[in-house]
This record gives sequence, structure tokens and C-alpha cells, in this order.
Amino acid sequence: MTAEAQRAYQGAWAIYLHDTKTYKDQEDNVYKFKEWLMTSVSPHYRQTCLEPSESLLNWYKNLKDAAGINTYIETNNARRQYREALKPPRNLKEFDNWIDNWEKAMDIAYNKGIAVTQTAAEWFSDLIGTLEKILLSLNVVPDLTHNGHGFEVGVPLFPILG
Repeated sequence: MTAEAQRAYQGAWAIYLHDTKTYKDQEDNVYKFKEWLMTSVSPHYRQTCLEPSESLLNWYKNLKDAAGINTYIETNNARRQYREALKPPRNLKEFDNWIDNWEKAMDIAYNKGIAVTQTAAEWFSDLIGTLEKILLSLNVVPDLTHNGHGFEVGVPLFPILG
């Protein structure tokens, strides 16, 4: 075998070994997941939804159908999460978690087609309304229409520190 053929063979062999390891890892993870499902799901759902010969996709579909979660419920949950996310945090320490939660709720609601999240004018108005409440709780008076700065002149941005 020539040196070039030897390198090609070694490269192909490395790819084969990698693919085999990836396949084994996936197979092990699927087995562990099925095992977890079988021990976590109630006996009724296990008997009616988790046929051992069926795929995970069918298991998921069967569980979803049996549990009664449908598009209507998912949409209502997304709408409720979005509304909850618009509630301001209790204090400034919770702001980072609050904004992360708002972004997640916004993304879910957008993907579920919730009307208020589909246009920037709507969701931005909601977000500004919540941010105004946060700023007011810090004694910062937002003025989003008059002077162009976004805040009332002469009022410190963080009066707690000032």
C-alpha cells in the first residue's frame, strides 16, 4: 500500500471509529432515557403509551395525546407565561433573572403565535410599561416622550447609590 493510500485508510478508519463511538453513545443514551421513562411514568401511562416495540417519537406522541396537552392548552400556557413575565421583579437583585425569564417567555409566546408578541410595537410597549414600573420603584422618573434622553433631567438613574 502506498503512503498516500495508507493515510487515506487511516483517515477513513478514524472516521469509522468516531461514528461507531457516536452511535454507541446515542444508543446508550436512548436506552437510559427509555429506562428512565419506564420508571418515571405512572403505570397506567406506561401500559397504554409506551409500547416497547415503538419509537421514542411514538412514545412522545402517545404520552402527549393521553395527557391531553393540545395546541389550545400550549397556546394558553404560553400566553399566561408571557403575562407573568411582564410582572416587574420585586427588587433590583432579581432583574437579571427577570429579564432572562421575560426573554424566554417572549420566545415561547412568539413561537406559539401569541398575537401581542408578533409585532414589535405591541411587545415593546408591554416591555416599556414594565420597565417604567421598575424605574419608578427606584425613584427614577422615565420620560419617554419629551426630552429625548429617556429620563427626567436632574433625577439620578440609581438614586440608591447617589
